[in-house]
Amino acid sequence: MNTFKLITPIAILASVFGAGFWFAYGGLPEQVRPPVPPISRIQAMSDLATLRVQIADTIVGENEHWEVRWMLHGEAVLGVDLSKATYTSVDEKSRKATLFLPASHVISSKVDHHRSAEIGVKQKSWLPSPGLKSLRDEVWQHADDKVARLANHDGYLEATKLQAERVLNKLFRDVGWTVLYEWQTRAGAGAEQAQPEG
Repeated sequence: MNTFKLITPIAILASVFGAGFWFAYGGLPEQVRPPVPPISRIQAMSDLATLRVQIADTIVGENEHWEVRWMLHGEAVLGVDLSKATYTSVDEKSRKATLFLPASHVISSKVDHHRSAEIGVKQKSWLPSPGLKSLRDEVWQHADDKVARLANHDGYLEATKLQAERVLNKLFRDVGWTVLYEWQTRAGAGAEQAQPEG
């Protein structure tokens, strides 16, 4: 079964980031507070990693002589590339901003070779047959791709987005701003809107 967990150190980083704004501006009159957190500060967070996924699945290899099955384990980290974040609107009067963000994505993925294991070998003929080692090597060349593909699941990508919004909500809330989100679609054809979390 595939599982995931939120990456909590990012929330700590965001709290420190937001606290810096608050100590600098929080005690100042309304008219001299910063108009909005500078986009350069948000972009500087770069790939914001918010989700770690544990992958468990099977992988099968087959040639004319052999069929081999493995239990595949791996791990992936997902996040949002904030270096591509931009403001699409900023309302100074209501202190509301709309932030456009790129689609969430898999930052890194890898096979856990210590936990992965061969669970079945089937020979298709009674005669001595070559090709077992080359089959194993060929299958494991595709194992990393399978871990990345499984991590690139809609549910994981959505959880990554929600956690990124929580981090950014904290930054804006600490300086008295409300933020709305527009997310780039995975195909890059448009954007979907999301309301801020309370």
